[in-house]
Amino acid sequence: MSTPTIVGTVAHEVRHAQQHQAVDDLPWWWWEDHDGPPGVSQEEVEAWEENFDDYQTSQDDGFDAYHDQPVEADARETGGSYLDDLDEDDLERIREEAR
Repeated sequence: MSTPTIVGTVAHEVRHAQQHQAVDDLPWWWWEDHDGPPGVSQEEVEAWEENFDDYQTSQDDGFDAYHDQPVEADARETGGSYLDDLDEDDLERIREEAR
């Protein structure tokens, strides 16, 4: 936890866990009674589901295919936004809690 980049990476990976949970909760009957993840539409989650079924690594089709897929773009944006919202006090608190 010595650099802010690590915190952003953790937020990115946590978002992937949220994406998987949203896909697991995708059946139409669940979405009728719930809103899903904040700020995410059912259509976005359906795109994530399709993406997870055909996930591209950088070794598969190159870096652009990996970088541009929906789950990676969303996780990168979420992780970056989380990091942007932190100040020095937040980072210090996170470092202390990680010890």
